[in-house]
Amino acid sequence: MIIHPARNILLVSCVGVLLAVLFLPAKTSAAGNIIANPSLEIQGGGGNPADWFRGKWGTNTALFEYPVVGRNDSRAARVALSDRTSGDAKWYFKEVLVSPGALYDFSDWYRSDIPNFVTVQFRRSDGSFTYLDIAFPASSSEWQKVSAKFKVPSGVTRLTIFHLIKQNGWIETDDFSLVEASAPTLDKEI
Repeated sequence: MIIHPARNILLVSCVGVLLAVLFLPAKTSAAGNIIANPSLEIQGGGGNPADWFRGKWGTNTALFEYPVVGRNDSRAARVALSDRTSGDAKWYFKEVLVSPGALYDFSDWYRSDIPNFVTVQFRRSDGSFTYLDIAFPASSSEWQKVSAKFKVPSGVTRLTIFHLIKQNGWIETDDFSLVEASAPTLDKEI
């Protein structure tokens, strides 16, 4: 059997690329941000940003708009509610994998003509959901940053976050970030 050195290099290169694709973690957005398309700049299908979805429930009329002018870039997302008697409306990103027990820092930028809510939807390993409200921003005609830190409960494998409205009015959102936070340091040990 004769082994050709050039073919071995090609084979080793192909195997290396295959292993990198299969086993390296997916590239995050920026500086550890695990949300894909966090600034909503990449156009997806169906009039949505890539890796983003429209959500609403209850008795209301929700008008979703994308793109609208963003905070520092060309694209953001807007949702307006009218005729509301129940429910809410929101844009939300594709679920991300998380570590149970870990702390995460979330932030986004928004402007809205009504008070709004930031709610984490946790997906448990059995497929059920639990919810946690982490912020209650006030209305603002100018872009404002909202941020919150939360701990992932045990048994949770994935999550997404809703920056939602649940009364007649509108909200625009942009520049989302979700990063695993460092454990807080203590000034003194017990």
